[in-house]
Amino acid sequence: MQDNLENIYELTPLQQGLLIETLSKPDSDAYTIQFILTLDAAKLDEVAFRQAWQTVLDRHAVLRSAFYWQDLDKPVQVALLDVDLPWQVLDWQHHEAVEAEWAQWQVADLQQPFALEDAPLFRCTLIRVDALTTRFVWTIHHLINDGWSYPILLNEVLAFYQAATAGQTLSLPLPRPFVDYIDWLQQQDRAQAERFWRGQLAGFNTTTPLGASKPTPTGQADYQTQHLLLSPEQTAALRAFAQQHRLTLNTLLQGVWAIVLARYSNTDDVLFGGIVSGRPATLAGVESMVGMFTNTLPVRVKVDANTRLLPWLQTLQQQQVEQEQYAHCSLVDIQGWSEVPRGSPLFESIFAYENYPLDARWEQLGLIRDMQAVERVPYPLSFVAMLRGVMELHVHYDATRFAPVLITRLLGHVQTLLANMVTKPDTLLRDVPLLTTVEVQDVLVNLNTTTAPHPTDVCIHELFEGQVARTPDAIALEFADTRLSYRELNAQANQLALWLREQGVQPDMPVALCLPRSPQLVVSVLGILKAGGACLPLDHSYPAERLQYMLANAQACLLLTTSELQAQLPLTANLQVFTAWETLSGLPTDNLSCQTQAQHLAYCLYTSGSTGQPKGVAMPHRAMVNLTLWQQADARLGQAARTLQFSPISFDVSFQEIFTTLCGGGTLVLIAENLRRDASALLRFVDTAKVERLFLPFVALQQLADVAMGWMPPSLRDVITAGEQLRLTDALNAWFTDTDCALHNHYGPTETHVVTAYTLQGEVSQWSVLPPIGRPIANTRLYLLDRHGQPVPRGIPGELSVAGDCLAQGYLNRPELTAERFLPNPFGDGLLYRTGDLAYWREDGNVEFLGRADNQLKIRGFRIEPGEIEAVLNQHPAVQDGAVVVHEAKPGDKRLVAYCVPKTGTPDLAVQVQHFLQEKLPDYMVPAAVMVLEAFPMTPSGKLDRKALPVPAWGGGVSAQALPSTPTEQQLADIWQEVLGLEAVGVRDSFFALGGHSLLATQVISRVSQAFGLDVPFHYLFEHPTIAGLAVQVEHLLRNQSLLADEDDAEEEMELL
Repeated sequence: MQDNLENIYELTPLQQGLLIETLSKPDSDAYTIQFILTLDAAKLDEVAFRQAWQTVLDRHAVLRSAFYWQDLDKPVQVALLDVDLPWQVLDWQHHEAVEAEWAQWQVADLQQPFALEDAPLFRCTLIRVDALTTRFVWTIHHLINDGWSYPILLNEVLAFYQAATAGQTLSLPLPRPFVDYIDWLQQQDRAQAERFWRGQLAGFNTTTPLGASKPTPTGQADYQTQHLLLSPEQTAALRAFAQQHRLTLNTLLQGVWAIVLARYSNTDDVLFGGIVSGRPATLAGVESMVGMFTNTLPVRVKVDANTRLLPWLQTLQQQQVEQEQYAHCSLVDIQGWSEVPRGSPLFESIFAYENYPLDARWEQLGLIRDMQAVERVPYPLSFVAMLRGVMELHVHYDATRFAPVLITRLLGHVQTLLANMVTKPDTLLRDVPLLTTVEVQDVLVNLNTTTAPHPTDVCIHELFEGQVARTPDAIALEFADTRLSYRELNAQANQLALWLREQGVQPDMPVALCLPRSPQLVVSVLGILKAGGACLPLDHSYPAERLQYMLANAQACLLLTTSELQAQLPLTANLQVFTAWETLSGLPTDNLSCQTQAQHLAYCLYTSGSTGQPKGVAMPHRAMVNLTLWQQADARLGQAARTLQFSPISFDVSFQEIFTTLCGGGTLVLIAENLRRDASALLRFVDTAKVERLFLPFVALQQLADVAMGWMPPSLRDVITAGEQLRLTDALNAWFTDTDCALHNHYGPTETHVVTAYTLQGEVSQWSVLPPIGRPIANTRLYLLDRHGQPVPRGIPGELSVAGDCLAQGYLNRPELTAERFLPNPFGDGLLYRTGDLAYWREDGNVEFLGRADNQLKIRGFRIEPGEIEAVLNQHPAVQDGAVVVHEAKPGDKRLVAYCVPKTGTPDLAVQVQHFLQEKLPDYMVPAAVMVLEAFPMTPSGKLDRKALPVPAWGGGVSAQALPSTPTEQQLADIWQEVLGLEAVGVRDSFFALGGHSLLATQVISRVSQAFGLDVPFHYLFEHPTIAGLAVQVEHLLRNQSLLADEDDAEEEMELL
């Protein structure tokens, strides 16, 4: 090669980044570009055309460059003197199904990798399609060319071609060589650039999420493209608007993309990649130079909701101008200057406005019929705009992360925003419409067609009294040996109601009750409602201070309890206590006249408050009546059923259990507290008591499935779960396989009770691990809103807000808190409750639950939903139940911690689980610690008490658990410490979290390959960025090498024999 050597020089920062990306993703066709010309076959002189390309290759050293990095501290590019033009001719003129063959060939050509050390990094293919058409494909690696260079080269090719066909000799002036740009780069002030970019990115530490996209830790990306062409009239309006306000089209489109991202990600501060020409104006002749100048730079945009559109666009354009002088900086360096951690992407979406110069006179040549470029940008989402007669909009996307319908909708949003920009430039950013008129109708009206006729003047106890009249002798309640008919239960409730009314109980007056699980409890609930009061359940296990606050806040004057429990409660002088239940037996048993109306309170339940004090949710009769009648109208859940009363009376599900059963002719089956907490005994009871319907929180449901081991009690026909996100485990799937029992997923905070419902359908094996929460129930409306109260489109997360007959009145005696969460409904009558939960509309009209908005975790710059990790954790065969929370090892150092309860005693389960999660999840989602517990702490309602989970004992340095434990791990640790300049590293520490970046990665892989005598693929470090993970891969390579050596030895022995 020495005789053919023209020059050796460093890579530009941009080329370094491209080289690293190419090496880290060897199976990807990213950074391979196809420039495709459709030519008139009758006018094409193939010999002259080929010679023109060879001439252009000879003119530009950058096209004759190869790249070397192995065994070098820094990669270099080597320009050769003479390189043959790679030229292939395919004759398809007599082939059938040419277009199908073309599509297949095009994909195969893109996927054919270049050997970076062999120049040139491009190939030319001439395809004779038929007698009239020839296609020419120039496939090239981005390392040596950019979009701006292509028309420069094509202009030269056509000039030489025209001269050759005319029998002339052409001499063009030589452009400045690419190496001059490298010399220019070395003269730039790096410190000044660093100050600029640090200032631009200060305070930004989280990758802007891309709506409802789902990360795909495994599998190959599937890039697809959708297009939208604006009409000539729309294009003309855009151009006129830009000229009128001295804005570039690039600024308009970049602004639109920023607004789209802000709305999709529900944030006012977005960051995306912007593709710039990268050609410095201070470098003379740069506009005619050939090479890789194009750069991708971070574009940070503050989408201030209260700023008007036009001045915001003008500011955005000024920001672009200021950024131009630092456009030469590499993305690797810029990310290092940002607050987004190494190993996390700075951005996941790209914006490009393509405006490449092509000499218009070549159209007159008549040779070229059409031109197009195909490029795979390795980002999940790319938005490309270009003006070619009309404005063309192209979205390239990874179909494993985005459904095609979502991208179609996105293009519609871009079009809507552009139209509104032109016509309403003085609009506040928060008010610029994103949704099309059709979409507004869809999400506000079509998805909320829930109106169902129901009486508006009926109270919940009146529904019960109606059932008593229909089936007076049917069994209403069972507890141990006690059975009460509907007539008997109603009579006892009437006696208590009469006594309560004599004590002065009136509508909206809370009456406290603290009773054990017994018929007395159900009688009390009915009696309080019949008297006109509102139920205020108390749990005697609560701290005395909390009970005192509840009684005081509710201004309760009366308490129903027992003598035993009375001694455990914090009583005050003004609280009347009733325990003399035997005195009620002589009172009349007739129904009382109803003094309450639908808007009066039925119950008040206290839930945890962010201030530390619980808040009392005041639920009216109207909501309970609506829920009960909705369930009765359901073909399956409306049937009378023997229903277990499982939930504590201090939680809203208990009221659903009681009233959907007693207002529908079913039997309410009560159980003692000790039975409720014993899963095995509970399962036996469900069978012997012939229970037909269960309401269970997820944790209790999982425990029951674990002990059932696939056996379903034959009587059980419906299981309803609510309160926590349903997560389908192997045990649950086995429990519902081949049974007639249905699983229903209900959602609703205490402030609304049930809002949505979803019944799982089809084969259990096809059920989603995290099922949706369904559609709104009758007379309930859902609105998924962004942070400014604007509706979001299908597929995009928003805060779940609720309106309709399901709403509570607010928080008892807390008007300021009620006003904060219960707002006037801008989309209809009544109030709107903001749940604080995130969700999105699925394409099938169901709602997908994403978790609490205020519980969205951020680890190393990534937004993480713990439920997603928990779903994988529970797939481990030795894990019975798992949970994931975040803890701070020290202020600002957030770490994920996994907790698991084993099915049986499994040695080293924590280590097994850690390895299991590393194989299934991307590095940033793998918990830093795994803790094995005998059982999970639970709340009184049967939910997992996450606050009570133990905190790991984080060590000051590298813990013993994290020290290298094998010779391979020790060698890798030594290499890492040397390259990173660290005294110690843990085997679970991420290379990038320790300060490593892609350029240092080349040194690590080179040294690892030398140390072990292996050819370690560069991408291994990106896929396995911990010592523990990389060691597994190295040992696998060593074993394969040993096996191959053994086979070679065996073959030699056979030859000798």
